[in-house]
Amino acid sequence: MMKPEEIEQLVRGALSDVEVQVGGDGRHFQAVVVSPDFEGVPRIKRHRMVYDALREHIDGDVLHARVGKTNKRIRIGISPALHNALERAKRAPRDVRSTTLLANSYGQPYTVTGFDSVWKAVVRRSGLEDVHFHDIRAKALTDVTREKGRDAAQALAAHSIGETTETYVRARDKVIVAPTR
Repeated sequence: MMKPEEIEQLVRGALSDVEVQVGGDGRHFQAVVVSPDFEGVPRIKRHRMVYDALREHIDGDVLHARVGKTNKRIRIGISPALHNALERAKRAPRDVRSTTLLANSYGQPYTVTGFDSVWKAVVRRSGLEDVHFHDIRAKALTDVTREKGRDAAQALAAHSIGETTETYVRARDKVIVAPTR
C-alpha cells in the first residue's frame, strides 16, 4: 500500500513547478495537482500526465471501472486479449476525448436512443438478425458462471443481489434435448 506522501513525491518528480496535495486511505486517493505543464492541455491528457508518473506503482493488471446504472466501482482483470485491445485503442488515429468505454464521436456517453440507433446499424451491417446488446452481457455472465461460479459473475455485473445475475444466466443456460423419435 502506498502512502499519500509517496504519491506526492512521485508527482513532484514528474512535473515541473508542481503543487500537489494527496489524501487517502492507502487504497483510494484524492489528489489536487497544479502545474504550469497543464496550461492549454485537455483534462484527459492532464490526468494521463499524473497517471504516467504513478503507472508502475499502480495495480497494472486491473482496469478500474464504474458501472453507469448503479455507479458501483468494479475492478476487471486485464486479460491478454483486453490488454491488446487497449493498446490498439491508444494507437487509434484520433484524440481520446473520453474515459467512457462506449462513447459517441464527441467523447460523451451514449444516450439510450443514440446507442440503440448505433447498435441497430451495426447489427444491420453485420447481416445478423434478432441480436440484442443484452445477449452479449448474458453470454459473458453465463461463461463466467460456468468457469468461476455465480459470485464471480455477480461481481462482474455489479449486481447487488445474485438473483439478478441468475436472470441473465438462466436465460442462456437452457438444456436442449433431442426427441426420441
